[in-house]
Amino acid sequence: MAILTDDNYVDKAEKVIKSLNRNTRNFRNPDAFLLTTTKIRNLLNLTSNLFDESKIREYKELADKIAYLRVQFVYQSGRETAVKDLVKKAEILDILKEINNKESLQRFCRYMEALVAYFKFYGGKRLMAFAKIQVTGQIRLETGLHIGTSDAFAAIGAMDSPVIKDPITNLPIIPGSSIKGKMRTLLAKVYNSRLAKQPGEDGEIISRLFGNSSSKRDKIGRLIFRDAFLSNKDKLDSLGAKIYTEVKFENTIDRITAEAKPRQIERAIRDSVFGFELIYEVTDKKSSSSRRRLQSDS
Repeated sequence: MAILTDDNYVDKAEKVIKSLNRNTRNFRNPDAFLLTTTKIRNLLNLTSNLFDESKIREYKELADKIAYLRVQFVYQSGRETAVKDLVKKAEILDILKEINNKESLQRFCRYMEALVAYFKFYGGKRLMAFAKIQVTGQIRLETGLHIGTSDAFAAIGAMDSPVIKDPITNLPIIPGSSIKGKMRTLLAKVYNSRLAKQPGEDGEIISRLFGNSSSKRDKIGRLIFRDAFLSNKDKLDSLGAKIYTEVKFENTIDRITAEAKPRQIERAIRDSVFGFELIYEVTDKKSSSSRRRLQSDS
């Protein structure tokens, strides 16, 4: 008898999700699944293309891809214990062996969709927040600023270190991750009771704000940083700016041979203004009092 049928695949998916292991180490959300939403969606992506192809191609043309799909599920199970738990309880490998026509393939794909749907439905209690506080401001450049990006595919003769830019407007931006890193470093000097050699050694306040992978309590930070986009393009135009970045030439000198090694660095020009925004999640009264303390220090 087939493991999966048109009559049982929805109920089976619900039963499987209810049986998944919970992340008991997650202090903030102890009812959350050990398996993450990203992981289960990645598994669904493995099958979604096959479902589309099954509508236009013969089963024989897809047999090799179905066999390879088993390999992919085995590989993902080996990498992640939570994925292995799902694959085993959902009997995915055994079901893949039973697929012998387009109908059974499409049923399996719908089964995977049902697993994702019930995963979202039974995904555990969400962390409740008292409030979300939006903090906005401006970052005004007094001098040129360089926030570098990869130059791995730079053309011959291109500058050595370009700035990161918005792919839509081609204007320079300041990534939220760069702002977060700089702010964490500065605040750590103020709030850490001792010098932290690694981010995992930060104290309670910094860990609660920015997250700490070494902390059982504060793995997820309360702060969300947005990318900062150039906001005064028109003003720069009125000042006569033709472009919004500049190229600065520098030399490094070898102290022994006195050999000069020139390089080109791109920078956002001075007087540029970037819109700044971060979100602070107030999750309890303790974090609310810490917020007021941080505001007064700022």
